Amino acid sequence: MDERNSFDFSWKYKDYEVRTTHGLRCDAPYVELVHWETSTQGRRTCYTIAYWQKDDEGWDLRFVGDRLLELSRLHIEQIWPQIVAAQIALEGWFADQEGGY
Repeated sequence: MDERNSFDFSWKYKDYEVRTTHGLRCDAPYVELVHWETSTQGRRTCYTIAYWQKDDEGWDLRFVGDRLLELSRLHIEQIWPQIVAAQIALEGWFADQEGGY
């Protein structure tokens, strides 16, 4: 992957994070909202609450199962603006890639 064209960021609030990762087969970023937990043994793990996926109509934010309900009960006022910002940044990055930057 060309580092000049990479799209990487991480935003954290309490045990929530909006972050990018990259797959082995594709240079396109994978952007997700995760929730971090600490096990009784002290190990930190996370699970995905939502992720972005591009289709013919643009970007969709897809929630895993009923995890939108979990987010709606907890801290949505702080997290939602960052979800919107991530979507805008992701759309802008892909527009630049399609434009030959």
